[in-house]
Amino acid sequence: MYRISQDGQERVFDVASVGEIQRVLRNAPPGAYNVGQFWDEAPPRIAAPRRWGTATKNANGKVAITIDRRPWPV
Repeated sequence: MYRISQDGQERVFDVASVGEIQRVLRNAPPGAYNVGQFWDEAPPRIAAPRRWGTATKNANGKVAITIDRRPWPV
């Protein structure tokens, strides 16, 4: 599961796959979005995911996904 959020915004999207990230952001305003990953199938809304990467939607509607290559803390 992946959670898509934007700093300072309350709107949060949970999706089941990386492919759904672009689909969800088609209707979102341009900007940078944080993408976190859950290891559980159904995360609670208050749980914090591990950072996975960033999705950026440009003014022209294109969405670019950047995956963090940093190791996650244990």
